[in-house]
Amino acid sequence: MAKSNKPIFESLLTHNPSVETIDLARNNIVSIPNNFFNNTNYMKHISLSGNSISQITFNIKSMGEIEILDLSHNSITSLNQKSRDYISSNMSPNFSVLLDGNPLSCAVCEDYEFIQWLLLDSTPVHNIQNLTCRNQTLENEQITDMTLNKLKKMCDEPLERRNLIIVSIVAPVVSLTVVVIVAVTISRCVKQMNNMRKIKKAEGLLQRGTDAYEFAAFLAFCSNDEHFVYHHVKPNLEEALKSRLSTQRELVCIGDNHFNFGKAILDESVRCIRRSSLVICLLSDAFFMSDYCLTEFQQAHHMDKRIIFFVKGQIDESMLTPGMEVLYRNQARVLWSEDDNREYIMKTTWDKVSDSIVELIADTL
Repeated sequence: MAKSNKPIFESLLTHNPSVETIDLARNNIVSIPNNFFNNTNYMKHISLSGNSISQITFNIKSMGEIEILDLSHNSITSLNQKSRDYISSNMSPNFSVLLDGNPLSCAVCEDYEFIQWLLLDSTPVHNIQNLTCRNQTLENEQITDMTLNKLKKMCDEPLERRNLIIVSIVAPVVSLTVVVIVAVTISRCVKQMNNMRKIKKAEGLLQRGTDAYEFAAFLAFCSNDEHFVYHHVKPNLEEALKSRLSTQRELVCIGDNHFNFGKAILDESVRCIRRSSLVICLLSDAFFMSDYCLTEFQQAHHMDKRIIFFVKGQIDESMLTPGMEVLYRNQARVLWSEDDNREYIMKTTWDKVSDSIVELIADTL
Protein backbone atom coordinates (compact mmCIF):
# COMPACT_ATOMS: atom_id res chain seq x y z
CA MET A 1 0.00 0.00 0.00
CA ALA A 2 2.81 2.40 0.91
CA LYS A 3 4.24 2.07 -2.61
CA SER A 4 1.22 1.44 -4.81
CA ASN A 5 -1.11 3.93 -3.12
CA LYS A 6 1.32 6.54 -1.87
CA PRO A 7 -1.11 9.54 -1.77
CA ILE A 8 -3.72 7.50 0.13
CA PHE A 9 -1.05 6.13 2.47
CA GLU A 10 0.37 9.56 3.28
CA SER A 11 -3.07 10.91 4.24
CA LEU A 12 -4.13 7.76 6.11
CA LEU A 13 -4.24 9.43 9.55
CA THR A 14 -5.19 12.93 8.45
CA HIS A 15 -8.82 12.48 9.41
CA ASN A 16 -8.18 10.07 12.30
CA PRO A 17 -6.49 12.16 15.01
CA SER A 18 -7.91 10.01 17.81
CA VAL A 19 -6.22 6.79 16.74
CA GLU A 20 -4.33 5.17 19.61
CA THR A 21 -2.94 2.10 17.86
CA ILE A 22 -1.80 1.53 14.32
CA ASP A 23 -0.45 -1.72 12.91
CA LEU A 24 1.51 -1.41 9.67
CA ALA A 25 3.55 -4.56 10.20
CA ARG A 26 4.79 -6.57 7.20
CA ASN A 27 3.72 -4.04 4.56
CA ASN A 28 7.08 -3.86 2.79
CA ILE A 29 7.42 -0.25 3.93
CA VAL A 30 10.82 1.33 3.23
CA SER A 31 10.15 4.72 4.81
CA ILE A 32 7.38 6.72 6.47
CA PRO A 33 6.64 10.33 5.38
CA ASN A 34 7.88 12.95 7.82
CA ASN A 35 4.43 14.36 8.63
CA PHE A 36 2.63 10.99 8.66
CA PHE A 37 1.93 11.09 12.42
CA ASN A 38 1.23 14.82 12.73
CA ASN A 39 -1.72 15.67 14.97
CA THR A 40 -1.98 12.08 16.30
CA ASN A 41 -1.80 13.29 19.88
CA TYR A 42 -3.41 10.16 21.32
CA MET A 43 -1.23 7.58 19.58
CA LYS A 44 0.12 4.99 22.02
CA HIS A 45 1.24 2.03 19.97
CA ILE A 46 2.85 2.04 16.51
CA SER A 47 3.77 -1.29 14.97
CA LEU A 48 6.11 -1.12 11.98
CA SER A 49 7.72 -4.53 12.47
CA GLY A 50 8.60 -6.78 9.58
CA ASN A 51 9.15 -3.98 7.04
CA SER A 52 12.29 -2.71 5.26
CA ILE A 53 12.82 0.48 7.23
CA SER A 54 16.49 1.46 7.70
CA GLN A 55 16.11 4.91 9.33
CA ILE A 56 13.41 6.85 11.18
CA THR A 57 12.12 9.45 8.74
CA PHE A 58 8.97 10.52 10.59
CA ASN A 59 8.35 12.99 13.39
CA ILE A 60 6.94 11.60 16.65
CA LYS A 61 7.40 14.71 18.77
CA SER A 62 3.68 15.48 18.95
CA MET A 63 2.78 12.05 20.36
CA GLY A 64 2.70 12.87 24.02
CA GLU A 65 1.06 9.55 24.97
CA ILE A 66 3.08 7.10 22.85
CA GLU A 67 4.34 4.04 24.66
CA ILE A 68 5.55 1.62 21.98
CA LEU A 69 7.33 2.21 18.66
CA ASP A 70 7.88 -1.27 17.28
CA LEU A 71 10.65 -1.30 14.68
CA SER A 72 11.60 -4.93 15.19
CA HIS A 73 12.65 -7.11 12.25
CA ASN A 74 13.37 -4.25 9.85
CA SER A 75 16.57 -3.38 7.96
CA ILE A 76 18.16 -1.17 10.58
CA THR A 77 21.93 -1.58 10.85
CA SER A 78 22.56 1.71 12.63
CA LEU A 79 20.41 4.73 13.44
CA ASN A 80 21.93 7.99 12.24
CA GLN A 81 21.92 11.22 14.24
CA LYS A 82 18.67 12.43 12.68
CA SER A 83 16.87 9.18 13.55
CA ARG A 84 18.18 9.33 17.10
CA ASP A 85 17.04 12.95 17.37
CA TYR A 86 13.51 11.97 16.28
CA ILE A 87 13.40 9.37 19.05
CA SER A 88 14.90 11.69 21.65
CA SER A 89 12.43 14.45 20.77
CA ASN A 90 9.58 12.50 22.37
CA MET A 91 9.17 13.35 26.04
CA SER A 92 6.79 10.56 27.00
CA PRO A 93 8.13 8.90 30.19
CA ASN A 94 6.86 5.44 29.17
CA PHE A 95 8.17 5.53 25.62
CA SER A 96 9.95 2.37 24.39
CA VAL A 97 11.48 1.51 21.04
CA LEU A 98 11.75 -2.11 19.93
CA LEU A 99 14.74 -2.95 17.73
CA ASP A 100 14.79 -6.72 18.13
CA GLY A 101 15.56 -8.73 15.00
CA ASN A 102 17.34 -5.92 13.14
CA PRO A 103 20.77 -6.60 11.55
CA LEU A 104 22.49 -4.10 13.83
CA SER A 105 26.11 -3.40 12.99
CA CYS A 106 29.15 -2.81 15.17
CA ALA A 107 31.72 -3.38 12.46
CA VAL A 108 32.76 0.11 11.37
CA CYS A 109 33.69 3.40 13.04
CA GLU A 110 30.43 4.98 11.87
CA ASP A 111 28.58 2.62 14.23
CA TYR A 112 30.33 3.96 17.33
CA GLU A 113 27.92 6.79 18.18
CA PHE A 114 24.88 4.56 17.62
CA ILE A 115 26.22 1.81 19.92
CA GLN A 116 27.16 4.46 22.49
CA TRP A 117 23.61 5.84 22.31
CA LEU A 118 22.12 2.35 22.78
CA LEU A 119 24.16 1.86 25.95
CA LEU A 120 23.09 5.14 27.55
CA ASP A 121 20.96 4.79 30.69
CA SER A 122 18.51 7.25 29.18
CA THR A 123 18.00 5.34 25.94
CA PRO A 124 14.35 4.45 25.21
CA VAL A 125 15.39 1.24 23.42
CA HIS A 126 13.72 -1.73 25.08
CA ASN A 127 15.38 -5.00 25.95
CA ILE A 128 18.90 -3.76 25.17
CA GLN A 129 20.45 -6.73 26.95
CA ASN A 130 19.11 -9.07 24.26
CA LEU A 131 20.24 -7.03 21.26
CA THR A 132 23.12 -8.28 19.16
CA CYS A 133 25.22 -6.71 16.43
CA ARG A 134 27.46 -8.01 13.67
CA ASN A 135 31.09 -7.19 14.34
CA GLN A 136 34.12 -6.78 12.10
CA THR A 137 34.57 -10.54 11.76
CA LEU A 138 30.89 -10.91 10.71
CA GLU A 139 30.02 -12.60 13.99
CA ASN A 140 27.01 -11.63 16.10
CA GLU A 141 27.81 -10.45 19.60
CA GLN A 142 25.76 -9.10 22.45
CA ILE A 143 25.87 -5.31 22.67
CA THR A 144 27.80 -4.36 25.82
CA ASP A 145 30.41 -1.89 26.97
CA MET A 146 32.98 -4.31 25.56
CA THR A 147 31.46 -3.77 22.12
CA LEU A 148 31.90 -0.03 22.50
CA ASN A 149 35.50 -0.43 23.70
CA LYS A 150 36.38 -2.64 20.73
CA LEU A 151 34.87 -0.12 18.33
CA LYS A 152 36.79 2.72 19.94
CA LYS A 153 40.04 0.77 19.72
CA MET A 154 39.35 -0.10 16.09
CA CYS A 155 38.62 3.53 15.26
CA ASP A 156 41.65 4.82 17.16
CA GLU A 157 44.09 2.43 15.46
CA PRO A 158 44.25 4.32 12.14
CA LEU A 159 44.78 7.57 14.05
CA GLU A 160 47.47 5.94 16.17
CA ARG A 161 49.10 4.50 13.05
CA ARG A 162 48.94 7.90 11.38
CA ASN A 163 50.43 9.55 14.45
CA LEU A 164 53.13 6.88 14.56
CA ILE A 165 53.91 7.47 10.88
CA ILE A 166 53.97 11.23 11.45
CA VAL A 167 56.25 10.80 14.46
CA SER A 168 58.49 8.40 12.52
CA ILE A 169 58.77 10.98 9.74
CA VAL A 170 58.89 14.12 11.85
CA ALA A 171 61.26 12.82 14.52
CA PRO A 172 64.18 12.21 12.13
CA VAL A 173 63.48 15.53 10.40
CA VAL A 174 63.40 17.35 13.75
CA SER A 175 66.53 15.50 14.86
CA LEU A 176 68.28 16.32 11.61
CA THR A 177 67.16 19.94 11.89
CA VAL A 178 68.49 20.13 15.44
CA VAL A 179 71.76 18.54 14.34
CA VAL A 180 72.04 20.98 11.43
CA ILE A 181 71.23 23.96 13.67
CA VAL A 182 73.76 22.81 16.26
CA ALA A 183 76.34 22.14 13.55
CA VAL A 184 75.75 25.52 11.93
CA THR A 185 75.89 27.24 15.33
CA ILE A 186 79.11 25.44 16.23
CA SER A 187 80.53 26.21 12.79
CA ARG A 188 79.67 29.88 13.19
CA CYS A 189 81.17 29.95 16.67
CA VAL A 190 84.33 28.22 15.44
CA LYS A 191 84.51 30.57 12.46
CA GLN A 192 83.99 33.58 14.72
CA MET A 193 86.67 32.33 17.12
CA ASN A 194 89.05 31.70 14.21
CA ASN A 195 88.36 35.19 12.88
CA MET A 196 89.00 36.69 16.29
CA ARG A 197 92.20 34.64 16.62
CA LYS A 198 93.38 35.79 13.18
CA ILE A 199 92.56 39.41 13.99
CA LYS A 200 94.53 39.17 17.25
CA LYS A 201 97.43 37.63 15.34
CA ALA A 202 97.26 40.34 12.67
CA GLU A 203 97.21 43.03 15.36
CA GLY A 204 100.30 41.50 16.97
CA LEU A 205 102.17 41.28 13.66
CA LEU A 206 101.35 44.89 12.78
CA GLN A 207 102.32 46.09 16.25
CA ARG A 208 105.72 44.37 15.94
CA GLY A 209 106.12 45.54 12.32
CA THR A 210 108.43 42.91 10.87
CA ASP A 211 108.78 41.69 7.27
CA ALA A 212 105.50 42.05 5.34
CA TYR A 213 103.88 43.71 8.37
CA GLU A 214 106.21 46.69 8.68
CA PHE A 215 103.41 48.79 7.20
CA ALA A 216 99.70 48.12 7.33
CA ALA A 217 99.20 49.66 3.89
CA PHE A 218 101.12 50.95 0.90
CA LEU A 219 99.34 53.99 -0.56
CA ALA A 220 99.62 54.27 -4.36
CA PHE A 221 98.50 57.56 -5.91
CA CYS A 222 99.27 59.98 -8.72
CA SER A 223 101.37 63.03 -7.88
CA ASN A 224 98.51 65.18 -9.25
CA ASP A 225 96.47 64.03 -6.23
CA GLU A 226 99.22 64.77 -3.70
CA HIS A 227 97.35 67.68 -2.09
CA PHE A 228 94.24 65.51 -1.66
CA VAL A 229 96.32 62.66 -0.16
CA TYR A 230 98.12 64.80 2.41
CA HIS A 231 95.00 66.71 3.43
CA HIS A 232 92.27 64.06 3.29
CA VAL A 233 93.87 60.61 3.34
CA LYS A 234 97.34 60.10 4.83
CA PRO A 235 96.96 61.85 8.23
CA ASN A 236 93.47 60.52 8.88
CA LEU A 237 94.34 56.96 7.85
CA GLU A 238 97.55 57.00 9.89
CA GLU A 239 95.77 58.26 13.00
CA ALA A 240 92.92 55.72 12.66
CA LEU A 241 95.32 52.77 12.25
CA LYS A 242 97.50 53.85 15.17
CA SER A 243 94.42 54.13 17.37
CA ARG A 244 93.09 50.78 16.16
CA LEU A 245 96.39 48.97 16.78
CA SER A 246 97.42 50.88 19.91
CA THR A 247 100.82 51.80 18.50
CA GLN A 248 102.65 55.02 17.64
CA ARG A 249 104.83 53.67 14.85
CA GLU A 250 104.21 54.66 11.24
CA LEU A 251 101.75 52.33 9.50
CA VAL A 252 101.13 53.89 6.06
CA CYS A 253 103.89 53.63 3.45
CA ILE A 254 104.20 56.33 0.77
CA GLY A 255 106.89 56.15 -1.88
CA ASP A 256 108.09 59.72 -1.47
CA ASN A 257 108.68 59.14 2.24
CA HIS A 258 110.06 55.60 2.25
CA PHE A 259 111.98 55.07 -1.00
CA ASN A 260 115.74 54.85 -0.64
CA PHE A 261 117.40 57.62 -2.60
CA GLY A 262 119.63 56.59 -5.48
CA LYS A 263 117.81 53.25 -5.98
CA ALA A 264 115.67 52.33 -9.00
CA ILE A 265 112.11 53.59 -8.46
CA LEU A 266 110.48 50.35 -9.62
CA ASP A 267 112.74 48.32 -7.33
CA GLU A 268 111.88 50.57 -4.42
CA SER A 269 108.14 50.33 -5.07
CA VAL A 270 108.45 46.53 -5.10
CA ARG A 271 110.40 46.64 -1.81
CA CYS A 272 107.84 48.90 -0.14
CA ILE A 273 104.87 46.86 -1.39
CA ARG A 274 106.49 43.69 -0.01
CA ARG A 275 106.94 45.37 3.39
CA SER A 276 103.23 46.36 3.41
CA SER A 277 100.36 44.04 4.35
CA LEU A 278 98.06 45.41 1.65
CA VAL A 279 97.93 48.10 -1.03
CA ILE A 280 95.55 51.06 -1.30
CA CYS A 281 95.12 52.59 -4.75
CA LEU A 282 93.66 56.10 -4.87
CA LEU A 283 91.70 55.98 -8.12
CA SER A 284 91.26 59.17 -10.11
CA ASP A 285 91.42 60.06 -13.78
CA ALA A 286 95.02 61.15 -13.16
CA PHE A 287 95.82 57.70 -11.71
CA PHE A 288 94.68 56.01 -14.92
CA MET A 289 96.87 58.33 -17.01
CA SER A 290 99.98 57.48 -14.99
CA ASP A 291 102.03 54.51 -16.23
CA TYR A 292 103.87 54.50 -12.93
CA CYS A 293 100.59 54.17 -10.95
CA LEU A 294 99.39 51.38 -13.20
CA THR A 295 102.73 49.63 -12.72
CA GLU A 296 102.37 49.80 -8.93
CA PHE A 297 98.92 48.23 -9.25
CA GLN A 298 100.36 45.44 -11.42
CA GLN A 299 103.20 44.86 -8.96
CA ALA A 300 100.76 44.50 -6.06
CA HIS A 301 98.51 42.26 -8.14
CA HIS A 302 101.42 39.96 -9.12
CA MET A 303 102.50 39.70 -5.46
CA ASP A 304 98.94 38.63 -4.49
CA LYS A 305 98.58 41.57 -2.15
CA ARG A 306 95.10 42.54 -1.01
CA ILE A 307 94.11 45.72 -2.85
CA ILE A 308 91.64 48.36 -1.66
CA PHE A 309 90.34 51.14 -3.89
CA PHE A 310 89.90 54.67 -2.57
CA VAL A 311 87.89 56.60 -5.19
CA LYS A 312 88.29 60.36 -5.51
CA GLY A 313 85.10 61.91 -6.93
CA GLN A 314 83.74 60.81 -10.30
CA ILE A 315 86.08 58.68 -12.40
CA ASP A 316 85.98 57.48 -15.99
CA GLU A 317 85.33 53.77 -15.43
CA SER A 318 86.14 52.98 -19.05
CA MET A 319 89.79 53.65 -18.18
CA LEU A 320 89.92 50.76 -15.69
CA THR A 321 92.33 48.02 -16.73
CA PRO A 322 90.81 44.50 -16.93
CA GLY A 323 92.47 43.54 -13.64
CA MET A 324 91.22 46.70 -11.94
CA GLU A 325 87.71 46.27 -13.30
CA VAL A 326 87.34 42.81 -11.73
CA LEU A 327 88.20 44.20 -8.29
CA TYR A 328 86.24 47.40 -8.84
CA ARG A 329 83.03 45.52 -9.67
CA ASN A 330 83.32 42.91 -6.94
CA GLN A 331 84.51 44.60 -3.77
CA ALA A 332 83.47 47.56 -1.64
CA ARG A 333 85.30 50.85 -2.13
CA VAL A 334 85.98 53.94 -0.01
CA LEU A 335 84.36 56.90 -1.78
CA TRP A 336 84.78 60.66 -1.71
CA SER A 337 82.29 62.97 -3.39
CA GLU A 338 82.33 66.73 -3.90
CA ASP A 339 79.73 68.90 -2.18
CA ASP A 340 78.34 72.20 -3.47
CA ASN A 341 81.46 74.00 -2.24
CA ARG A 342 83.71 71.56 -4.12
CA GLU A 343 84.87 70.10 -0.83
CA TYR A 344 85.51 66.35 -0.72
CA ILE A 345 83.28 64.40 1.67
CA MET A 346 84.14 60.86 2.69
CA LYS A 347 81.14 58.50 2.66
CA THR A 348 82.26 56.33 5.57
CA THR A 349 84.31 56.72 8.76
CA TRP A 350 88.00 56.20 9.33
CA ASP A 351 87.24 53.79 12.17
CA LYS A 352 85.41 51.53 9.71
CA VAL A 353 88.27 51.83 7.23
CA SER A 354 90.88 50.87 9.85
CA ASP A 355 88.75 47.93 11.06
CA SER A 356 88.35 46.71 7.49
CA ILE A 357 92.09 46.94 6.81
CA VAL A 358 92.91 44.84 9.90
CA GLU A 359 90.23 42.27 8.99
CA LEU A 360 91.49 42.00 5.40
CA ILE A 361 95.03 41.45 6.65
CA ALA A 362 93.73 38.81 9.10
CA ASP A 363 91.99 36.99 6.22
CA THR A 364 95.38 36.36 4.60
CA LEU A 365 96.71 34.49 7.64
